[in-house]
Amino acid sequence: MASLPAVFFAIVVVGIVALSRGEVRWARIHSRRVAALVVFLGLIAFAAVGSELPNNTTTGGKESDVSTVGVASLSTPGDLGGLSPASTPAPDQTPPPPASARCRPVTNRGKCYQAGEVCRRGDRGSQGVGVNGEAIVCRDDNGWRWEPA
Repeated sequence: MASLPAVFFAIVVVGIVALSRGEVRWARIHSRRVAALVVFLGLIAFAAVGSELPNNTTTGGKESDVSTVGVASLSTPGDLGGLSPASTPAPDQTPPPPASARCRPVTNRGKCYQAGEVCRRGDRGSQGVGVNGEAIVCRDDNGWRWEPA
């Protein structure tokens, strides 16, 4: 049963090769359409057989207990191996504000504008705040660009 996923994996690989080359004569795959069908059915079979395999792993005939890995290094249940809860830094509770909160207007991708960048048509003549907090204005100075106000 363990070699069955390898067989389906090999079928998928042959199908992918047939997709790239257009055909694999020895496998009787003569078109990319058939190759796509082979890849699709191979993936479905690979997933179906792989999901039915047992989840536990065996080593030397004995089942390995994953839950006990690393526990033997602690001397007592309360021992943290020299770490105390006070020595671990607390995460910062307030994340920095997003770029759109610090500057306006923002690009179509949500980034801040800088002086010298080209303005969108809808922003022509408007004022805003640039990436470093400076006041910027969209004006026509040999092309519509964001300039320091």
